[in-house]
Amino acid sequence: MPKASELKRGMIVDIDGVPYSVKNVDAKSPTSRGATTLYKIRFKNLQSGQKLDESFKSDEVLKEADCVRVSVQFSYKDG
Repeated sequence: MPKASELKRGMIVDIDGVPYSVKNVDAKSPTSRGATTLYKIRFKNLQSGQKLDESFKSDEVLKEADCVRVSVQFSYKDG
């Protein structure tokens, strides 16, 4: 289970039972000494294609989705 600080582009996580792909990770450093770094992450829903923007603290844990990546080969050539 990766922490928010360990997320990379292309990773797939489970949010409320739905698989999401990480599209963008933006780290925001705090201005005060005692505050934690916030990570603003843009996800893409793999079922509907909708985007989701969420903010997480660096120590928050996300559940990794159970999925398999499969390479494909197209049987046609696009113009």
